[in-house]
Parts: sequence; C-alpha cells; structure tokens
Amino acid sequence: MSSLLDRISELEQQLAVLRAEAEKEEKENKRWRAEKRDAYWFVDGDGIPKWWHECSRDIDGFYYDTHNYFQTKEEARKYANVLETERQLKKFADEHNDVIDWSNINQEKWYLYYSYSNYKVGISNHHWTKESRVIYFSSEEIAKQAIDTIGTDKIKEYLTYEW
Repeated sequence: MSSLLDRISELEQQLAVLRAEAEKEEKENKRWRAEKRDAYWFVDGDGIPKWWHECSRDIDGFYYDTHNYFQTKEEARKYANVLETERQLKKFADEHNDVIDWSNINQEKWYLYYSYSNYKVGISNHHWTKESRVIYFSSEEIAKQAIDTIGTDKIKEYLTYEW
C-alpha cells in the first residue's frame, strides 16, 4: 500500500509542475485562442465576419498568427471595419496622389495620425522616414480630402486599432 501512496504523491507533484507550466504559458500568451473544436470568428476574403471551429489546421494558425482570429463576432466586425477603412484610404491615395519619390528627401510625404493629447485626427509629414502600415499622401490637401471623404470617426477607429 505504501508504494501506491508514494506513486500517488509522485503523480500529484508532477501534476503541480504541469499546472504551474500551464499557468505560465497562459500568462505569456495574452491573446485568446479557442480550445480545439470551440468556435472562433475571423474576417473572410469578402470582408464579412464568419465563425469556424478550431481544428488546429494550418488555416486556423494562419488566422491566429495574422491577428484575424476573434472570440466574438463584434471583435471580428470591428476588424472588418478597420480593414475597409484601410482599403478606402489606400484607394483614395492611389487615385489622388502624385508620385511619391522616397529617394527624394526634399519631397514631403503626408500621413494621418491620431493624437491622444487632444483626441483628434491630425496630419503631419516626413521627408525621408517611411513607416510600415502607414498610408502616405503626396500633399497635405490630399490628406485633408481623404479625411473629409472617408470620415473622421472611421479614420480614428483605423488609426487607434491595436494590430
């Protein structure tokens, strides 16, 4: 009987170690991920939120790794709105910009930002710094037109979205 109690004690210690590892992993991975066979939401290629079951397939990992993986339909809908605003801004820039020459450090390249100090969408420029995921305009006037056309609220949601 003693060896059986020793074995139970051993297993309890192993279980405690595994629980500690699981808790540590949960703290390290702050993003939610569905358990296998549980539902999650994503934005499909048509821009509409859809749900699917986590199956640990490559596509599930792709959606998760690219941050197109949500616990609720509302989160997916917000992401879809942000993607739509980004598409509209890019289209506006494509249709209205003059050529932006990144090798010309004298040319101003205009972009939109959100200021948390005055809670407003603003416009600024760079001459030689190009940042990722920033849509540039060839003039301040075109940037203003983009805001007027697309709307301040939609642009604010896009600029403040946590990618």
